[in-house]
Amino acid sequence: VKRVTKVELEDIGNLRVTDKPKAQDLIEQSSLVIGFNSTVLIEAGLLGRPVVMPLLGEARDRYLHSNVYFLKYAEDAFIVPRTSEEFLRAIQKGTRSGSTTKEIPSEMVDDYFGFFDGGVSNRVVSEMIGEVRKAQRNYRAT
Repeated sequence: VKRVTKVELEDIGNLRVTDKPKAQDLIEQSSLVIGFNSTVLIEAGLLGRPVVMPLLGEARDRYLHSNVYFLKYAEDAFIVPRTSEEFLRAIQKGTRSGSTTKEIPSEMVDDYFGFFDGGVSNRVVSEMIGEVRKAQRNYRAT
């Protein structure tokens, strides 16, 4: 924030950065999640909450293809309003009891979180061992 706007975080009155409570606890307490460029959106969808990812203003007009995450899956996974009126309707509809959630595509989960097949740790460790062995071979060769 400071680098782009030259404003200190503590000088923004309506912003609070914290890790308490946990995002997952907040999701479970919510009837609707609104967000942008965060894997919390995917988590909320996986937890069965309606998710609104507004593409308004400069996000839609200026930064859509350079700074907006999840575009490949957005329409399938989230409610994506592109006008203020659509945004308001999405909030009203999403907060009603019994509102429907879009299913998060499994490909999206794989792309952003990796595979949930129980083998992630083994693949990571195997990859690290391979890199260490390669570095050792290169070191011995020099």
